[in-house]
Amino acid sequence: MSSADKIIQFGPMRSGSTLIYNLLKDIFPNCDVKKTHNIEKNPSTKYIVATYRNPLDIITSMHYTNDMTPTTTTIRETIFFMKGNGLIDFINIIDNDKILKLKYEDFYNNYNYIYDKFETYFKIKIDSEQRVFLNKKYKINNVKTVVQKYNSFDNFDGITHWHGNHISPNNGEPNACDKLFNNEQIEFMKKGIGNLIEKLDYNM
Repeated sequence: MSSADKIIQFGPMRSGSTLIYNLLKDIFPNCDVKKTHNIEKNPSTKYIVATYRNPLDIITSMHYTNDMTPTTTTIRETIFFMKGNGLIDFINIIDNDKILKLKYEDFYNNYNYIYDKFETYFKIKIDSEQRVFLNKKYKINNVKTVVQKYNSFDNFDGITHWHGNHISPNNGEPNACDKLFNNEQIEFMKKGIGNLIEKLDYNM
């Protein structure tokens, strides 16, 4: 990797993209790392790292970060927003083998999974000392401490992109939608998302 190389970090909102973005910046300090929730169907950039997550949990996380009480209206608006901010774009590039795709549920509390994937994709070595340093720096409780100074998700750090309320009350735990929504609301979400869940290979 040279300083001229550019890395795009792409993913739907609330899919672990900010963690991956910051890890990439730390591991490749001399590279231009760009974070985005939208991407073209056939991107030309050589290095692209994409994250994705169960859409039901994305909706859950967006309700938590924006302090929303779940209603039919908030769910409908959130689904619309999610589709336009990464979900549809991810579906469009899901079969592109040149893109490293990281599943949130695989790397949640398992940063070594990320490092191993980085090593293979970028053809680099991330030694144990650096892994320990990054694990400590980006441990959930440490990130929570960092974002405490921001009083809402609208306030954030322009460099790291950590927002207020960035970590949900359940610490981003997968499959947490039933802790916020009732069964009727969950069925409403599934209908609103449609076959996109299947395309992402999540069994609902």
